[in-house]
Amino acid sequence: METAVNGDATEVPIPLGVSHHLRRAHNALRAQITQNLERHDISMKHFHFLKALQFEDGITQVELSRRVGVERATVTVVVEELERLGYVRRTRNKVDRRKMHVFLTPKGRRTRTALAETIAVAQDVALKGISAEEYAMFKSLLDKIVLNCNTHRASELERVAS
Repeated sequence: METAVNGDATEVPIPLGVSHHLRRAHNALRAQITQNLERHDISMKHFHFLKALQFEDGITQVELSRRVGVERATVTVVVEELERLGYVRRTRNKVDRRKMHVFLTPKGRRTRTALAETIAVAQDVALKGISAEEYAMFKSLLDKIVLNCNTHRASELERVAS
């Protein structure tokens, strides 16, 4: 048995599980992407929003929130910053005035090359020495982890609800 930090050998040590290794990999990739983005004067904070809009321009702020995975209030703040920087413009929905649509400006559309380059460089760095087969297996394993966690969480919610 390992000895805990406080010296108590009866405490069960916390294992370095899947989340620990995923976080280390995420942090390393994030640092690489941040470094690459700085060359294009794009902040990490804006990266995910610009990337989402490159895939579908003109989505609502609520949809942008869902796609980026942040709270609606955060989207409002970041979109206002992107608007001030000239990357996006917002327009109110003509039918439902509560909805705001976010569109890339020409300057925002020009970030496509920088974003694609950033992702390609980070991926090349991260996958150095990893074969295509190993990468395919890695993606498959991650998909299984996501499925396992989502299935378990759903069954727990059903159990609690009943």
